[in-house]
Amino acid sequence: SSEIIKMGCSAFAIVLSGGRAELKSSVSRVFYSEFRATLLMGIPGGIYLLQNYLFFVGLTHLSATLYQVSKQLAIVTTAIVWIFWLHKRISVEKWLSILAVLVGVSIVSIEGDVGVHGNFFIGLSAVVMACFLSSIASVYTEAQIKTVSFTIWER
Repeated sequence: SSEIIKMGCSAFAIVLSGGRAELKSSVSRVFYSEFRATLLMGIPGGIYLLQNYLFFVGLTHLSATLYQVSKQLAIVTTAIVWIFWLHKRISVEKWLSILAVLVGVSIVSIEGDVGVHGNFFIGLSAVVMACFLSSIASVYTEAQIKTVSFTIWER
């Protein structure tokens, strides 16, 4: 439902910026000329679907506090995926910041989670896997946006 609203708003923005002919051209390009690129942009959607399921598994097995702290690992995992996939370099200050996040999460997680009757290992594993999936989807989306010539409204 929200995606349909987004699509309608994007179509409206295209019509405002270029008229109906521009809308027809955009639809033709997205669904026919660049169909492979359109399909490739759907990959992060599937990854995010699995990620959200894993976050729910994590929340089921962890307290809300540990869950929220553990989700901060997404910063660390995104940096790792970003560096290896896009071959980027980061400064020493950023590495120190990432290390601080990692130490903070480790300190909170080291005692386990005594407030919930779920399985700590399952919960933490689900959150870590979800963080990696989120990182992969984010970096993949960045790489696709840089290589595909869609306008912001067509994306």
